[in-house]
This record gives sequence, structure tokens and C-alpha cells, in this order.
Amino acid sequence: MSSKMGASKASVIPGVKIMTEMIIAKISEINFKNALSQIKEELDSAKIEFQIEYILSSIIQKEQVVGKEKLCGLKKADFEALRKKIEKV
Repeated sequence: MSSKMGASKASVIPGVKIMTEMIIAKISEINFKNALSQIKEELDSAKIEFQIEYILSSIIQKEQVVGKEKLCGLKKADFEALRKKIEKV
């Protein structure tokens, strides 16, 4: 089982890249799009693929630590809303 830091270039789950693209395409709110763009930059700089499992992990981590402040332009409730929107798709 590979960990987040040891993620390979290709996901072990078939079709995850296409699924990620389809889910991200359904996000229309500008604040969510901006946050996802920043998350993509963070994942890219850590050499982690921009795939749904890592996106959700990042959102959950941010949701847990944000407190009353903002991260990636979102408050805790916004991260929760974004996570639920992605999980619903």
C-alpha cells in the first residue's frame, strides 16, 4: 500500500484521472475553484498527483486545522461544503 508521500505517477485505481477531471469540472463556485487551484499547486510542489483521493485528503486536513481563520481563501464551513460537494458527485 503506498502512502501519500510515496504516491506514484499513476494511480493504482483505474480511471481515477478521468474521474478527478469530471468531478473538478462540476465545481462552479469561484472560491472553490480558487482553493482547488491552490491545492493543486501544493500537491504539485510536493510531487503528488492532482487526483481525487489526494485532493480530498488535503481538504480534510485543511478543514481540521483552519480554525477561525482562512486557508486557500476558505473558512472551515467552506472546506466542509467543498468536501461534501465533491463526495456527492
